[in-house]
Amino acid sequence: MKTRIYSTNQIDLAAKDIQNGQVVAFPTETVYGVGADATNPEAVKKVFAVKHRPRNNPLNVTVDGLDMVKKYTTKISDAAKKLIKRFWPGPLTIILPLKPGTLSSVINGGLRTIAFRDPDTKITLDLIRKAGVPIVGPSGNISGKPSPTLPQHVMHDMNGKIAGIIDGGECDIGIDSTVVDMTRDIPLVLRPGTVSIQQLEDTIGSKVQDITKLHPSVIRDTDPSSKLRHYATSSPVLIVNKNEWPDVAKWANNQEFRVGVMATDDVLKNVKFPSTVNPYRLGKGIKDADRRFFGGLRYFDEIPAVKYIMVQAFPDKGISEGYMDRLNNSANKMYFEKVILHR
Repeated sequence: MKTRIYSTNQIDLAAKDIQNGQVVAFPTETVYGVGADATNPEAVKKVFAVKHRPRNNPLNVTVDGLDMVKKYTTKISDAAKKLIKRFWPGPLTIILPLKPGTLSSVINGGLRTIAFRDPDTKITLDLIRKAGVPIVGPSGNISGKPSPTLPQHVMHDMNGKIAGIIDGGECDIGIDSTVVDMTRDIPLVLRPGTVSIQQLEDTIGSKVQDITKLHPSVIRDTDPSSKLRHYATSSPVLIVNKNEWPDVAKWANNQEFRVGVMATDDVLKNVKFPSTVNPYRLGKGIKDADRRFFGGLRYFDEIPAVKYIMVQAFPDKGISEGYMDRLNNSANKMYFEKVILHR
């Protein structure tokens, strides 16, 4: 199969491929997704196959608004309606009860719930409307690898495996959506993102739980994807607190191999790194870092000489929750201080 690039003027062609049971990658404001007709079980199976994704790890369903959601769910609580009103279209995935007999169990592994996302990207909303069906829409990468924020990232992972990629340029946000389960008595965030837990609580007027704060055994029983490694790179990723960068520079100066450094502009400007360091700009702050994080991991994954990737930490709260979740996953919660300084 030859994977084509659709321009933004060729959405009709991409929609036709969706209708014909093919897999198409599409841009959203968060990351690129790879999708197929959610009402076609055989097409959905292709998405699992091209991603090498375990079948017990459910897919989300990408829709073009609340009216489409109502066709596939039994109930939308008042709290869920408040979230939809405030954050849709946008970077929030909401888990709701699945209406029996409407979508194949292939999508959700036989669960009684289904995850919906209404992206704030005109290209993809047009794709859904022209295809006339919701589309499954997990991130467009091989499972376990960093999510794609550019069409080139998708092509790297999916070339020859899918029908095509809609070129929407670089994603605006760059971090996957927040995922919240609204079928529970107390809503549960399964994946932090740029919509913070505080924003969710302020919107619904009640407490929201964070799965990352629960006991590991509870996490394993609640979230199938928690058993899998995410955002992995060939070389180890280590988390660096901002005041530790001089120590990183000193350590790197004594190494015979190359060290990747992903840091904000002020760090790269004020810390004197040795010639053994390959720098990668995370920009001015957390919003820039969100947008550039996955691209940095992919950049260094293509440089075999880089044996460690050092990545800047941010305070793990508010708008930084999504970034730190992805960094902790990629680094397996390993910090420069513990692995290098105190070994």
